[in-house]
Amino acid sequence: MSRWMRCVAVLLVAGAAGLALAAGGGGGGGGADGNGHHDAAYDAGVKAVERQDWPGAIKEFKTSLAWDRFNADAHNWLGFAYRNAGDLNRAFAEYEEALKLDPQHKGAHEYVGEAYVIARNLPKAEEHLAALEKLCGRSCPEYQDLDEAIRKAKTGG
Repeated sequence: MSRWMRCVAVLLVAGAAGLALAAGGGGGGGGADGNGHHDAAYDAGVKAVERQDWPGAIKEFKTSLAWDRFNADAHNWLGFAYRNAGDLNRAFAEYEEALKLDPQHKGAHEYVGEAYVIARNLPKAEEHLAALEKLCGRSCPEYQDLDEAIRKAKTGG
């Protein structure tokens, strides 16, 4: 390959990398602290969740993930939207993807644990509660919320 062609190839690769970062790529979702890269569709998905517009949230997070499939936060929110729309199978798939991308994603551990409570699989919910305890102790909100959901399920509340 000529020197000129190598220069063109290097410029093309560098330009593509810059575009990927500008589009929100390069991040892993930042699930442990919630500071991941977000695009307009992600932000619209969060707003749809706030309105409890589950079909709208699903559409927006799917769009966001088409741009950055490695965003653990977006997978977690998509799972939350599917769960609230009544589709536990898809919810579980999204939570598992979020945890595969970021095993320390506290929100995904909480939400998948809550989904297991809904599915009446308390042993699996308790596994995620134990994971949260290791990640952030018993005082973090994710642990407390999941613990409360499990306790209510056990007492029939």
